[in-house]
Amino acid sequence: MTTTNLTWGLGRRKTSTARVRIQPGAGAFFVNGRSLDNFFPVLEHRNRALSPLKLLEGVQYDVFATVDGGGLIGQADAIRLGLAPASVLALRELEAATSAATTVLLALLHARVTRQVTATAQT
Repeated sequence: MTTTNLTWGLGRRKTSTARVRIQPGAGAFFVNGRSLDNFFPVLEHRNRALSPLKLLEGVQYDVFATVDGGGLIGQADAIRLGLAPASVLALRELEAATSAATTVLLALLHARVTRQVTATAQT
């Protein structure tokens, strides 16, 4: 049995409800078993649903959403409102996993910036 790192979120907007599940993967996005482009043919609706994923730059997640009720805009917003807390939780897990690497990188960046400031100040 394999264990996967799933993060769940629930979003509600007007009369629409979305249950959103994200997991590390190739970046697939499915709504009610259909691809995002197929479910939301209008670009504005897709952008509304995808907006929280901008927090997870450089990390690919598979998103599986189940929506019910309302119209397309309400459903897109419900997905966004369900994806936001799931993205925050996934980001926290990612930060916890890479905190040691992040600390080292920030220390190196700080040392480099300090050297540049000192070199320009002496001239």
